[in-house]
Amino acid sequence: MTCRDARTLFSARLDGRLGPDEARALDAHLAACAACRGELARWEAAAGALRAAGPTPVPPSLAERAFRAATRAERPAPVAGFLPAGRKAALAGALAAAAVWIAALATGAAPRPAPADAGQDPIEVAVLLWTAEGER
Repeated sequence: MTCRDARTLFSARLDGRLGPDEARALDAHLAACAACRGELARWEAAAGALRAAGPTPVPPSLAERAFRAATRAERPAPVAGFLPAGRKAALAGALAAAAVWIAALATGAAPRPAPADAGQDPIEVAVLLWTAEGER
């Protein structure tokens, strides 16, 4: 058992939820690992302090206020000019695509035709592409 494995079992040990096999494996690891023994001691001290504090009283109106908030039919009105992040991203993408199309139409750029012969010499294709770039 590694230290990481042992530390994942600390909470279950404090709550008495460890099975016999897990308890034996954890005990064997703790016998050999001073760092995990110290860490478990800190966990036990914290758990003991929390248990000693006892239950925390809940304000009597908390449940009612929480229920009203969860079932309220009225939702707050969105702030003017506010767009959720997903809609902002979609709008930005649409505007960028429109700008690219407008720029392409304004410059008269046309898509380059694919080479007619797929078996064409790669050097020839490179020269054609290089000379086509110089025409811009």
